[in-house]
Amino acid sequence: RGGGGGGRDALLAAAAGDRRKREMERRRIAAATSIQSFTRGRFACGAARAAQRRVLDGRLAQLDRLRTVLAAKGVAVAEAAFSGAGGGAGGGVVTGGWAAPAGGVR
Repeated sequence: RGGGGGGRDALLAAAAGDRRKREMERRRIAAATSIQSFTRGRFACGAARAAQRRVLDGRLAQLDRLRTVLAAKGVAVAEAAFSGAGGGAGGGVVTGGWAAPAGGVR
């Protein structure tokens, strides 16, 4: 029982090294997955925000066309109805003739 301990120690050290390598690989994959998930989420949020902005811009353009048509027909429309000024809902900030929410457009 005296001479065989060196091979056993080397085998245990190699096994411990393999376990460390596997653990490092698991952590690397988990970190990469977390980064990818965050990045996908930010891109999706940006795309959704851009889509909502396009919808808003389209609706504001429709309102602008409506205001132009009504003005051409001589229909008196209070500017407050389009700008958010006056007694409307909650103190909007006027931007280019249209009201943005008090907290701003995100």
